[in-house]
Amino acid sequence: MMMNKIALAYCEENKERAASTQRNLQTTGLTFEMVQLSKSRPDIQLTEVLQSFSGPIILFVSDNFLKSTQCMAGGLRFLQDKKDQLLPIVLEGYQEGESGEMETVTTQFDRVSDIIQYINFWQDRYLSMRRQKRQLENVDEETFNTHLKNMRDISTEAGEYLRILRSIDHYSIEAFEANDYQLFFHFLDEEQMWEAFRSSRAQDTIGKTAEVIEPEPLQEEQGTPPVDIADIPGISQLEDAAARDVEINEYEEQLNEDSTFDQEEAPLEVPQGTASPENTPEEAPIPEEDIISEKETLDFVAPENPPILETPIGEHEASELEESVMLETQVMEEEEEEEEEEEEEEEEVPEYQPLTHEQLEKLIDQSWERAEAGDIDGGLTILTNALEQPEYPAILHYHAAVLNIQYKNDLDTASHHLKTLLQKDEANVGAHFLSAELEEMSENLALARYHYERVNQLEPNYSETNLRLGTILAHHYPDEAPQAEAYLRKALEQSPKNAEVLYELGLLYADVLDQPDEAIKFLKKTLKRLPEHPFANYDLALLYHKQGKMKKAFKFYQLATVINPELKTPENDMAFTFNPKKDAEFSAIEHDTISALKKNIDQLESLLVAREQEVSKMVQQREGTGKTVLISGGTSGIGRATAEIFAKNGFRVLITGRRDDRLAEIKEYLSTEYKTPVETINFDIRDQASVQAQIEGLAEEWKEIDILINNAGKAKGLAPIYEGELPHWEEMIDTNIKGLLYLTRVVSPTMVARRRGHIINVCSTAGKEVYPNGNVYCATKYAVDALTKAMRLDLYKHNIRVSQVSPAHVEETEFALVRFDGNAEKAKIYEDFKPLTSADVADAIYYMATRPAHVNVQDILMMGTQQASSIFIDRSGRNSVEEEE
Repeated sequence: MMMNKIALAYCEENKERAASTQRNLQTTGLTFEMVQLSKSRPDIQLTEVLQSFSGPIILFVSDNFLKSTQCMAGGLRFLQDKKDQLLPIVLEGYQEGESGEMETVTTQFDRVSDIIQYINFWQDRYLSMRRQKRQLENVDEETFNTHLKNMRDISTEAGEYLRILRSIDHYSIEAFEANDYQLFFHFLDEEQMWEAFRSSRAQDTIGKTAEVIEPEPLQEEQGTPPVDIADIPGISQLEDAAARDVEINEYEEQLNEDSTFDQEEAPLEVPQGTASPENTPEEAPIPEEDIISEKETLDFVAPENPPILETPIGEHEASELEESVMLETQVMEEEEEEEEEEEEEEEEVPEYQPLTHEQLEKLIDQSWERAEAGDIDGGLTILTNALEQPEYPAILHYHAAVLNIQYKNDLDTASHHLKTLLQKDEANVGAHFLSAELEEMSENLALARYHYERVNQLEPNYSETNLRLGTILAHHYPDEAPQAEAYLRKALEQSPKNAEVLYELGLLYADVLDQPDEAIKFLKKTLKRLPEHPFANYDLALLYHKQGKMKKAFKFYQLATVINPELKTPENDMAFTFNPKKDAEFSAIEHDTISALKKNIDQLESLLVAREQEVSKMVQQREGTGKTVLISGGTSGIGRATAEIFAKNGFRVLITGRRDDRLAEIKEYLSTEYKTPVETINFDIRDQASVQAQIEGLAEEWKEIDILINNAGKAKGLAPIYEGELPHWEEMIDTNIKGLLYLTRVVSPTMVARRRGHIINVCSTAGKEVYPNGNVYCATKYAVDALTKAMRLDLYKHNIRVSQVSPAHVEETEFALVRFDGNAEKAKIYEDFKPLTSADVADAIYYMATRPAHVNVQDILMMGTQQASSIFIDRSGRNSVEEEE
């Protein structure tokens, strides 16, 4: 690998170490090219200088290097192209401390948490730069945008850059310099040269310092703005500096100063023998044994007996020195006494006790309760106070992030909490997933991808991850289409009925993989799962049109315009015109279809945007958009009326029942009539195993249930206790009590995990007062009343509301018919008075479910006007009440 010239590449903060390396190795006869990246020359970038360099490259990597635009711009491609030529050497960086002096910064990138630190740095710098752009006036727009693009590219590539860098053999600066630079010669494959070099150093430890290519002196910056903009070419040429904000103005003035470190100002001692403006290469060399190394300088402790100074000291000066030493000794002794006293006082202070699990849970509950009650800042204060403790649980950052997102829409603060959490607990799946969502919202797709992939590694079955990864790759990384397909296929395995997964696969096969038949298959499956899908019909129309199947293209175009009328344009009408008299072939003489389509393409993007905005607007107008309600016993009576009012208001409705034909009918009706997703489950609520299997087997998009309405119930028989039929009793107990418990038990844990949900039980006035011959039915409804109250006590601390509605007589139900075992004559119990209707009860349930988050309507007791209690009913007729209505 031996070459005539070797590059030493470094950022200006590490110039002394690079110069030392060049100086120590100059006796080998090798030629070094010193490549220094400096803020004073922002136009020079590492990749540009070394792009055509064919020899070995020693890359001095420090924290400053990894945070320098000049060093990192185009860095990913540089590493990929040059990794066989590179020997990365890791050394400490420097930054200005609070006192104004330079402090050392350890450089690490071997752990994932270290990599995340630099990803976050570049992301924050890019976002801050974007915000800062609005504060600058008279800026060179083109130059600034170029610089901004460089930052964005670095922010998206930083993670992969560091992963590649750590895969290359890299060493610490101490290991590199050890044993007479043996690693350096090993890298060059020049073992004999190393033996000769080692021998010459042993014979002549003093040596001679050859001419060194001296880097530009390090510029000291006294102040730093929110984002470093000094490396933007031409920034100092802005004419109207006075119009900028104070920080930018001050920064510009400081940049124009030519302050160079001298021996007194430099926060780090320059080792003797090191090239500097005062000690040029022409000066006599200093013996190596007299040179204080950089490490020794940093760790230097004053000896007990001061060394004899070469310059004689006069009596007056010696006296002053003696007094100074004595004074310093006295001060040190006093400080030691004070420290001992402080240590004694500290011993008396009790140590901080970490939170127990119960205390942590209570603290989190209190913060959420405050926020949900409207005191958002109070809820966040509880968390931030806990985060200031010495040993706080990292999970508090997650709750702080969610509160900031949910109640304040403060994504920056939320992101900060998530970054801190991941630094403490890199394997936190929830933090990675939420971070991915935030990055995707901000269009930082590389970071979003990184976090989603990390979730996949930590928890392969985590909901939504494969779908999100597949979608990101399909839409933004067309070269990785096979990987996108693999992710989406995996998502389909996890959730075979997920319409969004089916649709994304359809788009992938249509737009990227050019497999129209596969695309058509998946788009049709999408419509089977979600008939009102806003885009699938139109996509099918385009695919069939491309295949020349005009009849089918016309059919799906017609369906698309029914769902989205804005798709019906003159251009589309022309493109999809179908003439059945000509064998479904569109005559080229009548219309130039291809030309019409090309003309239409220009309008498609704006049309799609308008369509999405219109759909979004329409969806936002409906209160239940994005929420899922589960209603048991939803095929008739109160259950069916409740399903309809929720569907009408845009809720996703999940209905359970025993009669499959009824379920199919109501699903068809509600989804067609109200254009909302409807799903049904066929099981007997008395069968615990079936309840659990069916709910746990729901498709992913139906598993997050926001509202559970325990409506299924029945009355069987009306007989005194001594004549009651045991099968009737068992059926009522199994349905009204056990069924409610079975369904609540399988649904409520997911609500607790998400800290949101609402359970509404359908009780009865029979749960408030008994009536003759009601015995067991009344007992089951009393049980529902008691369970509702007990459930509320168990769940309120998890932010879950528990309510019930207790109606009296209700018509438009099968209650009486079921009670009398199908005897229609006996079931005629409402002809002489006007009871409640099933819609009345459904309206009360909907009212409960749609109150603000801090309001829980615990119970609604409702009766018809002619009913005063379970046994006091005005049966004088319905006419007077109906006439008044």
